[in-house]
Amino acid sequence: MIEFEKSRTQQVLKDIHRSYSTESSYELLQTPPDTKITPTLFANDRIEKMYHLITMPGWNSLSKGPDSFFSEWIVMLGLQKSLEKTPLKVKLAPCYLETGQGSRKGVDIVISKENKLTKKHRPTFAINVKLQNIRNARRDEVYKYDQVLGCPSIELSLGDFNIQTKKSGNVSIVPWLRNVAVPNITSSGQIPNFNKWQLYLTKKISETISHYMIKTDDYLRGGYTPPPEENNIFPNKPEEFNLFYENLSFTYTTIHSIQSNQ
Repeated sequence: MIEFEKSRTQQVLKDIHRSYSTESSYELLQTPPDTKITPTLFANDRIEKMYHLITMPGWNSLSKGPDSFFSEWIVMLGLQKSLEKTPLKVKLAPCYLETGQGSRKGVDIVISKENKLTKKHRPTFAINVKLQNIRNARRDEVYKYDQVLGCPSIELSLGDFNIQTKKSGNVSIVPWLRNVAVPNITSSGQIPNFNKWQLYLTKKISETISHYMIKTDDYLRGGYTPPPEENNIFPNKPEEFNLFYENLSFTYTTIHSIQSNQ
């Protein structure tokens, strides 16, 4: 049994490494920063940061850095499962997209669909995963236009996640990652009630994209002018607006369809 669990743990580490090191070829509107970091080095760095969390049962460090990185992977898994019957592909962002530059903040996950003509992946929306709650004084998640990807970019704050478990009762995101997700995926390969995680993710994303869609339609009708603090939610270049709106509309329709069928 111990050997099996060890082999499962090694498989999880390999799966995480593969998720970071396997790159897709994206259609980008701007040249991203040259980080000088290869996909393999990027994956190695992430494994090093998560290693103790994955390999040490009962790991209880005060640092939440490893949980933050592991949450990106678990979000990716949940969205891959929910979107598996759609044209969308869910990937962890490569280092050059995860890294911010100038006014652009990096993203953790890129959701895209293949352009049949170029065989490249066209970004549809992107996610920046956060362990904490939505920022104080805000009712909604942060969303903005990513000028490199040409699509909406949204924050996904996991601080309000909670779930009823058999052993620990009602738990929030970090205890769930440490005491439920990690031990189960490194032993059986399955996370109990993973469908509830999927439901949570699609509901959160649906609410954010719906809010973004309503604000964009109001803007197009002349009923909304972005204040200075929201000057990054729409493209500055008119020629990029059609692509942005196409991506936002497709995301809105797809996520709502998934949510209604879950």
